[in-house]
Amino acid sequence: MSLYQAFGIGRIKEYNYFIEATDHVVPNSQLDSLKNSASSLSGFPTVLDYLDHNSSEKKPLKFAIASRYGAEFKWRECHIDEGHVLSAITYVDNYPQVFLSQYLKRLLRQKGLSVVRQDKGYTYVYPKIDTAAGIYELPTVGYKPYSIEVLYQDYYRYPGSYDGFVSDYIVKKAALAQFAESESFYTLIGSFGECMKIGDYFQKYYPKRTLPFNLQKLSLSEGYWRDTDILCTSRFTEKGREIFLSREGYTLLGEGGFVILRAAKRAEGDEWRKLEMLLDPEVVKW
Repeated sequence: MSLYQAFGIGRIKEYNYFIEATDHVVPNSQLDSLKNSASSLSGFPTVLDYLDHNSSEKKPLKFAIASRYGAEFKWRECHIDEGHVLSAITYVDNYPQVFLSQYLKRLLRQKGLSVVRQDKGYTYVYPKIDTAAGIYELPTVGYKPYSIEVLYQDYYRYPGSYDGFVSDYIVKKAALAQFAESESFYTLIGSFGECMKIGDYFQKYYPKRTLPFNLQKLSLSEGYWRDTDILCTSRFTEKGREIFLSREGYTLLGEGGFVILRAAKRAEGDEWRKLEMLLDPEVVKW
């Protein structure tokens, strides 16, 4: 998978060790000749140089999960082109570790380009991505039917498990860093925009009023309103905050271009390790 194969310049982390190597983007027509001699490889751009010159921008992530190297190595930035994520970058010992998306591999194939690696001290290179041998279809995004779900904020859902502590966030859909790992699925690695915890969002922007029905046995007595519509209500438990959105609340988020993300980690003080799109209100089938 794309998020498990690093590319880079000088030092590249493979599993639990470093190799001294550099990756270059070359024409497919040159692959055979370069396998035997890398004397002319300096004329071809490194992976980072290629991305810097063939993307519309490199954007830092404002909200990100940990990379596969561990919690201290969060995803830092991405190359973007026409709204698509081309790369995901983290740094290990100040060396950029670059991960290439399915979308970039598809573009390389269309342009007749591949990626080769030269290990330090060796005069030959070997292909790391031979695009002539791949198809690189993009994954599709499906629809999720509407259902009443409990949303969470700072909540120990499964205490002690890998993803036992969860919090749901609201973020603009256009700001998501969705990395196409394969033809089967996207992986969310973070957001280029600000994320706000879902309870905090409604608390900040909408007035709180008493509910017109009695749910005191469920510890639900107040909600956040827009005019005459109840958008959500919430309650605090020993595990954390539980939030219930109404249909009107989901519709409001969809109209604003927001999605709901769920971030998960082992414990409250850790870095986030997992991120998923819980619901895209814009495409919900009611």
